[in-house]
Amino acid sequence: MINYIQLEWPSLNIKVRAKLMRDKAPHFCQELEKLLPFESIHGHTVISGHNMSIPMKLLWLEREYDAPRQPGRLFIYTNGQRIVIPYDSTTEPGDVNCFADVLPKDLPALKQAGLACKHRFMTGDCEPQTVIVTAVEEVE
Repeated sequence: MINYIQLEWPSLNIKVRAKLMRDKAPHFCQELEKLLPFESIHGHTVISGHNMSIPMKLLWLEREYDAPRQPGRLFIYTNGQRIVIPYDSTTEPGDVNCFADVLPKDLPALKQAGLACKHRFMTGDCEPQTVIVTAVEEVE
């Protein structure tokens, strides 16, 4: 059983780690672990503020842990089967289906990745940028 995941943007040379909320979202964390490692692309939200998203190959409809959006808190957007990662302020109200929190010391790197994603979105750069999601055994 893993307790942390790592998100890596190889083209940006950025890695961030997140602690899984196994106590609050145990079923999703268990299913996510089965997917790891996986590579996907990332996108940026259009109207909800500073959020990136990563499509995943997991059909997930269960709601386990609803909590407010906040920078670094990963949640599942079930309509698109995506992991959404707020990296700064968001404009949508309401709780979301959360499963992990980026480590506080990795939040600056997360914001850097998010701003790079936003820049690509705003300038029309359509070259896919990959994100690799892996398990991390221990965090120093």
